Amino acid sequence: MSSRVVDRIQKYSGIAFGGFVVLHLCAPHAGALLGPNVVDDVVYAWIGGSLSVHIISSIYKRMKRGTSKRVSAQNKTGWVLIPLLFGHTLIHRVIPAMDVKPIRSLSPSELSYAHYVGHALTTRPLFSIIGYTSLTALVIYHGLVGLMVKRKKVKHAVTVNIAVIGIGLARIANGYTPDFMTGRYEAVYNQLRI
Repeated sequence: MSSRVVDRIQKYSGIAFGGFVVLHLCAPHAGALLGPNVVDDVVYAWIGGSLSVHIISSIYKRMKRGTSKRVSAQNKTGWVLIPLLFGHTLIHRVIPAMDVKPIRSLSPSELSYAHYVGHALTTRPLFSIIGYTSLTALVIYHGLVGLMVKRKKVKHAVTVNIAVIGIGLARIANGYTPDFMTGRYEAVYNQLRI
């Protein structure tokens, strides 16, 4: 496969995943501005395919170029994001979908992500704040640098988004967790021993 083709595959899969990131970041922004109930209305789409294609094409591109080329900060954030995104997906999608007691397939129809995230922020504040802040900052940086936005604008965008995400997380953390869901939420985190 030619470098030009791989470059395009990597670029367009990144743009496709970037579309998801924009939608995903709308949830905490909406939470900050309009309250936690709006978070559940955000629609998530095309995550797995575009992200997988982006990662695979990045690995292929790196293997083809070899390790002699210096790794940029943008590349480093991409590699750091892989385990963060994997963990995020496990905690928010894979484990809640398990059909084991007491989780019993927390479906999106009964799993309020605002309450779920609020529960994590209340019971595991340090883990949650570090996790959400790191994930947000690295995704925004990686995406904007990948789109070749000027460094000053990238820094400003990351700062503003972290501030808004922080407000959103604070509002979500002050929400409540329905008593009948607490055991199920805890079971999800216990699967990961956190």
